[in-house]
Amino acid sequence: MINNAVYDSLVLMIFADGDVEKEELNQLYSSIKYLRDSNVTFKNKINENISQEVDESFKRLKNKIQDQHSIVSAMCENGQLLSKLKINEKKAIVLAIESVMKSDDEIDERERETYAAFKKSINLDSGFWGIFKKLGRALSSSCEICMSTNVVNYKIKEIDRWRGRKEVTERLASGKTRTKNVSTTYVKNCYFWRCNECGAEWEIIRKEEK
Repeated sequence: MINNAVYDSLVLMIFADGDVEKEELNQLYSSIKYLRDSNVTFKNKINENISQEVDESFKRLKNKIQDQHSIVSAMCENGQLLSKLKINEKKAIVLAIESVMKSDDEIDERERETYAAFKKSINLDSGFWGIFKKLGRALSSSCEICMSTNVVNYKIKEIDRWRGRKEVTERLASGKTRTKNVSTTYVKNCYFWRCNECGAEWEIIRKEEK
């Protein structure tokens, strides 16, 4: 079951693109070899006959996949099954699927949706690792999917505004300091980010003083 979920997830990324291209197939084979030859220890070793496994995956999915909705649903099922693996195993699978997605000349919305559904269902961001990644992304504005810093803040939206008070310290002519409360305006802004490498999008909400 684990092996089938891995193969099917990689093939589904090709289905999401719509056309089966040579570059994508080549990357699919390379990704499977990467998983097989890496130090990742799956519960069942990936079969060395990759071509046969890929053919069987295409056959399994051929009649099951009818439209984009069925692709996303199948990806979610696979992700949930693979979510039981260790964190390093899940990271390796996500990296392999990402490689297949990026082998296309242009990543379209269907591929982004399919990839996002898998990444969410595999639960890669759980526990301490998820907290660490989100903190790192918030501080460095890097992509949590491919870790690239080639990202762009393409939109800022104000979602709340209010009047509040804060303490300020001022220095008097005598050299002494005095603390007082002053009124100020606070805003809550939502920053929309997009990765120029893998196409991932995310939002960061910040409280700021106007």
